[in-house]
Amino acid sequence: ASRDGARPCYYSSIPRLVKLARMSSEERTAANMDRSAQLQALVEGPLGGNALQLVGELQFAFLAFLQGHSPQGFAQWKAILGLCFGCLEAPLAALPRFFECLLRALDSQLAFLQGEVGPAENLGQASAGEHILPGVAAEDLLQDSFFASAAKQ
Repeated sequence: ASRDGARPCYYSSIPRLVKLARMSSEERTAANMDRSAQLQALVEGPLGGNALQLVGELQFAFLAFLQGHSPQGFAQWKAILGLCFGCLEAPLAALPRFFECLLRALDSQLAFLQGEVGPAENLGQASAGEHILPGVAAEDLLQDSFFASAAKQ
């Protein structure tokens, strides 16, 4: 803690790669190709079953980076997106509402960064016919993920 009593931010521990000795190489590869089980374990464990807390943490990390110039906030933002974009099963089967909220939050963040909306406007309110993830920045983030095909629709 600093002299003024401020404490550092706490972020959830985001799983990286699965490297369990008891897993076969095929199981390890499958677990790292589809990170849905890792996301589900995070939601059911530290987040107490509330996946939307992870969306809140994504928003907090984004703001901590932008407003507080926190490299830890940026690292957490990237880690959350990396975990979520590495999921193949969870977006449609296990956590569809979570992924809808995640995409709306990311859309708001990208729009804010591109200067398309002001901070007082309704962020994340896409009108009919708009893509949730427009622009080049979204394509760069999504090129090797499940969402690449969803972003093109």
